[in-house]
Amino acid sequence: MNDTGESARTTGPALAAPEAIEAFIARWQDTGGKERANYQLFLTELCRLFDLPGPDPATDDPERDAYVFERRVDIAHSDGKETRGYIDLYRRGHFVLEAKRVGQAPETSRWDKAMLRAAAQADTYIRALSAKEGRPPFLLTCDVGKTIEVYAEFTRSGGTYVPFPDPRTHRIHLEDLRDADIQQRLVWIWTEPDRLDPARTAARVTRELSKTLAKLARALEADGYKVERVAHFIKRCLFTMFCEDVDLLPRGEQLAGPLRMTLLCEQACERPHRARVGPPREVTQRPVIDPPTRRAGFHQCEQRRQRIGLRQQFHTLDRVLNGPALSCARCLTAKHPEMIQGSRVAGFAKCAHCKQA
Repeated sequence: MNDTGESARTTGPALAAPEAIEAFIARWQDTGGKERANYQLFLTELCRLFDLPGPDPATDDPERDAYVFERRVDIAHSDGKETRGYIDLYRRGHFVLEAKRVGQAPETSRWDKAMLRAAAQADTYIRALSAKEGRPPFLLTCDVGKTIEVYAEFTRSGGTYVPFPDPRTHRIHLEDLRDADIQQRLVWIWTEPDRLDPARTAARVTRELSKTLAKLARALEADGYKVERVAHFIKRCLFTMFCEDVDLLPRGEQLAGPLRMTLLCEQACERPHRARVGPPREVTQRPVIDPPTRRAGFHQCEQRRQRIGLRQQFHTLDRVLNGPALSCARCLTAKHPEMIQGSRVAGFAKCAHCKQA
C-alpha cells in the first residue's frame, strides 16, 4: 500500500499515440487570448485526444444538463439574496471545472493566488448544486493551455476538497500529458472517478493481502507447524514489511534497489527447495531461578525460549531481521551500532544505554 502511495498509480501503456500527444502540446503551449476564447476548444480537444465523450448541448433545464459547458447554478447568500453563476464545465457525479487564463508564469506567487481563487469559485458552485444532484468527487481548475489542478473529496459529505493525489503532484502541466499515469488519471476522472478513491483501493489491497496471508498460513499448518507459531510468524512478516516501508531495514547492495526482505522472499519463491526449513531444535530446559538472584542476560523465561525456537525454525528470515545494521529495539536508532550488546529478541537488540535504562 503506498500507502499513495500513491493509490491511484497505474503504470501502463499510453492511452494516446505519442504523435498525437506531441501535436496537442505543440498546438497549445504558446497560445494566448482570453479565457472565453479558448477554454471550450481546449477541453473539447483534450477529450478527443483520449477518446473521451464530449459535453452535450446545454438546455433550459439544469436538471437535464448532466454534462455541459456553462452549467447554470443559483447561489443563495446569507442575506437572502440569490445570484446566478455558470460552471465552465460540469459532469454530474464526476467533477466541476473552473477555467481561467492566468497571464502569469506557472508556480509563481501571483499564479498560485489566481488558481486558488478559481478553486474557491468552483467550490461555491458545488455548494450551490441541489441535494438531489449531490457533490462530485473532483474539483478541477484549469489555466487554459497550461495546467489542470485536481482536488478531491470522495466522501461527498460537504468536506473540504484537498489536492489529489497530494499537494506535490496535483498539478498536471501540459508537458505531463506524456506520462501514461497522468493520462489514466484524467481518463478515470472523466469516466470512473470512484476508481481513484484511496479508501476503495486500500480495501481492495487489504483483501488481496489477507487472501495471500491466509494461503500462506494454511500451507504452513499443512506442513505440521502449530497454529501459534504460524500466527507469530505472520505477524513478524507484517512487521518486517512495515520496517521496509519506513526504511528501518537496510537495503540490498544497491541503495535504490529492492529491500532485503523483498529479495529474500523472491529468492524463496524461485528456489523453494533451498528455503525449506526444518523443525526447531530442542531448547534445553533451565532451572527456575528465584527473582532475587536473577541477573540480566543469564536467565531466559518461557516466552524467551519460544522466541528462540521460532527464530531457529525460520532462520532464513531471521538473517534479514538480525542484520548488523538493525536499530535498537527501544530507541530505534543505529547511530552507535558498536554499542549494541546482549542477545537479540524478535530480531532486535538493545544498545548499552537502553539496557541500563
